[in-house]
Amino acid sequence: MTGPPPSSPRSSLPSNRDAANYHSCKAGPWLLVKGVYVAGQDCLDVFQVGQAGDDTLLNTYDYTLAEQFGYSSATNQVWIDDAAFPAVFYMPQLVSFAAGHGYSIFYITGRPQSQTAATIKDLTSAGYSAPVAGHLFLKPTTPPSYLHCAAAPTCTTTEYKSGTRKYISSLGYTIIADFGDQYSDLLGGDAGHQVKLPNPMYYIP
Repeated sequence: MTGPPPSSPRSSLPSNRDAANYHSCKAGPWLLVKGVYVAGQDCLDVFQVGQAGDDTLLNTYDYTLAEQFGYSSATNQVWIDDAAFPAVFYMPQLVSFAAGHGYSIFYITGRPQSQTAATIKDLTSAGYSAPVAGHLFLKPTTPPSYLHCAAAPTCTTTEYKSGTRKYISSLGYTIIADFGDQYSDLLGGDAGHQVKLPNPMYYIP
């Protein structure tokens, strides 16, 4: 799919990175959302789903409160299976806007591939359209051939996400921007315009 031609790149890109200013990202064809990548042969917007889309597209704050600001993989799995995470505010509208203006959306998440079905359920339950086949990337147990990780088969978050972006670029897409609540969502190249969303709850190197 070919995206709309860019007009004035920097002037139409969102300038604010505060959550309170998400709504300002609606202007212009260069719009992009984290956790997902929007792609076209001429223009590609990348929206990275971050930590399983958590805290970029899906809000985990209620879960964090329930765990008294702790974390348990077992209880987290229950919330994932129940599609209990609401959308991060303004994000469903932003993703819908991008898709409606001719962009292809790609999602990259740190969730394991075993959570693919649950992740799709989480996204659709929160108001997002189901990802197009082949546009949702979850972290595999064994890295595919396009990932080059220093301590393979273990990949750091930056290696996994940047390597996946590079793979998307190799398919003929040009990445315009990358949104993420973690710096590891943005580093490593092939990210286009980088937008760091605020996340005071946790840090993923």
